[in-house]
Formats: sequence, C-alpha cells, structure tokens
Amino acid sequence: PIYLTDSAYLNYSNFEKNISKVLDDCLIICNLYHPNDKGIIHTATFNINDKLKNLINSLPDDKYSQFKSRFLFYSNSEEKEKNIDKLKNNDYPYIIVGPSLCEGIDLNDDNGRFNILIKVPYPQINAMTKRKMDVSPLWYKRNTIEKILQSIGRTNRNANDYSSVYLLDKCFDKLVYDMDEHITKRLEYIRV
Repeated sequence: PIYLTDSAYLNYSNFEKNISKVLDDCLIICNLYHPNDKGIIHTATFNINDKLKNLINSLPDDKYSQFKSRFLFYSNSEEKEKNIDKLKNNDYPYIIVGPSLCEGIDLNDDNGRFNILIKVPYPQINAMTKRKMDVSPLWYKRNTIEKILQSIGRTNRNANDYSSVYLLDKCFDKLVYDMDEHITKRLEYIRV
C-alpha cells in the first residue's frame, strides 16, 4: 500500500506551523506500525533532516534509548554509504534517514519494509530551474513526480518484494493521482 496521511500541508506558507505534527506522525509510524522493521525516511531537505534528528534526540533516554538507536543519520556521502551498509548487514531494525536517498539504494526484501516521504521533493527554485521551466513548463511537475517514484522504489525492488509507503505531506495529494495506475491503484488514506 501507499498511504496518504492526514498529517499536514508542508507548503511554504504552512511549513513552520505544521512540520512538528508531520515529524511526530513520522515517529509514530516508526514506533507503532514498524517497531521491528527496517526502513527509510526521505526528509527532502537537510533542514527537515535536522529537525527530525533534534526531535529524536529530545526524547528521554530512559524510555526511548532503543528506539533512538534505530535512526541512521548522515551528513556526507561517506557516512551515507556506511549507514546503508550498516542497515543491510545487520539484523537490527535500522532506519536510514536523509534528504538524498531517492536513487542508487537497493533496500530489497527485509532490508526495507517501510518507506516514509516526509515532504514532497519539489526541486529548489533557482535560476537554472526557472530556465528549465521556461523551456518546458511541465518540467517542474515531471521532475517532482520522478523523485517520488524513485523514492517509493527504494523498498520495492522485485515482483515479490513488498513494503508500506507513507506520504506525510498533504501536498502529495496534488501529484499522486497524475502518476501511473501501478501507483494510483495502491493509494489509501489513513489517519496516523
């Protein structure tokens, strides 16, 4: 299944107001729905990554030390590769967390049973993005959809593989119905 949640909108005007609710929902999913599963959390930006890391670090050690130890954060490509290896080569239910995990990662079978996308991975608007949009007005939307598809694919690697995917930002609702049927037929709404 691909779950669209009721978490909150993380568009520019609502981001600061809603990010805490979305991050809380992310941790609830990890702790209650997938306590013994390996997974991946796509944070979309290092800003969100840091907010999630700070939230996890603020949890009391006496009650959450084992839960906190599941999260593998990175700050550079070398750490990222080490964390991917750690997740794949251990039985512990690690969760890799980061903003650039949508390509080149194979979390097949028990290496990835859940996949959380916190925010729609819109490309940053800069001069190059604006030029691409001038040449091809649909480029921005297509690029975003491609990143979503790539992210979903990190934990669905073969015909017999399965995982649960959670789309937390309510802005996903504006894009996912423009995707192929192999995605839209899997969509379900849930309340976290």
